[in-house]
Amino acid sequence: MKTLDRYLWRHLWRLFLFLTLIFLLLFDLFELLNQLDQIGRGSYTLSKALIFVFLTSGNKLLDLLPIITFLAILLGLGQLLDRNELLALEALGYSKRRLFVTVILALLSWSLPLWGISETGLKRVEEKAWQLKTKALSQESLTLYGEGFWARQGEVFLKVKKVLDDGLLSGIEIFRFEGERLREYLSAPLGKITPGRWILWKARQRILYNSRVEDKLWDRLFIDPPLPGREVENFALPVEFLPLPELFRYSETLAAGGQNVYRYQLAIWQKIVTPLLSLVMGLLALSFYQNPLARQKSFLTRLGAGLAGGLAVYLLRETLAHAGRVFSLPAPLVAFAPVALILLLAFVRWKKKG
Repeated sequence: MKTLDRYLWRHLWRLFLFLTLIFLLLFDLFELLNQLDQIGRGSYTLSKALIFVFLTSGNKLLDLLPIITFLAILLGLGQLLDRNELLALEALGYSKRRLFVTVILALLSWSLPLWGISETGLKRVEEKAWQLKTKALSQESLTLYGEGFWARQGEVFLKVKKVLDDGLLSGIEIFRFEGERLREYLSAPLGKITPGRWILWKARQRILYNSRVEDKLWDRLFIDPPLPGREVENFALPVEFLPLPELFRYSETLAAGGQNVYRYQLAIWQKIVTPLLSLVMGLLALSFYQNPLARQKSFLTRLGAGLAGGLAVYLLRETLAHAGRVFSLPAPLVAFAPVALILLLAFVRWKKKG
């Protein structure tokens, strides 16, 4: 990489990191305000709320990545134009094509690694943050361990490895006693809380009689709730905090059980599309590139245009996601539609310039 390429690279990276810090501080503040009504419940204090907000920042970063990318490139090229650096680069023989290639490479250098880190290590951090919060808010009737809990109701003991969004339960084990004697053991990798009953998939039931043990396997088993559903759902881990492999696994299991998995499929495809959406947002920002001799626009004009564009993209994704859920549109189509529309807009702008 030559000196001019490195200069542009560092310039865009500095601006990207600065915008990332500003956006995270702003949205962390909003999240902290959302946590205020829960502070004081159980042992959930302001310090624990601050820790929770900080540890879940990675989830916000992935959602904000396309918007930050758009702003970083739009404002970055604008600064170079204001300082006449683009004119100097052109005078040195630095071609427009080379400039665009450098910008795209810089964009990819932060989009892909951040996406990979967010879907691996940061998801584990977010789960730990949720565990810290639920432990502070937990009822005395529940004994937390790891990401799940133990509970007792009469002579029935319940163990759940993880509570997921929409009333989903992972790693369920139920022990029924008569006095000090274990009479029944029931386990299932996945279950769901529904009104008046629980559904267990691929359940294994072991009934212990005085002289024999009876084993049963169930593809789907309905049972009476061993614990009130509302009490369990307080520990639900949001879908957004789940990494892609877990989303795939839960989606397949639920689909095999005849459940509606559209929300999970849409979350999977939106996560996959995020780096591509960042790329096309970068291409859209490049379509606003001005000739170094053209009339310059103010910083506030660019900033306002960038924020308006980012907000429009956010509203577009949310509107399409809502329409997909209402009209049962294919999840890949809903996830890729914003990418196609933004790419079309960038292409139209390039055609007008060309």
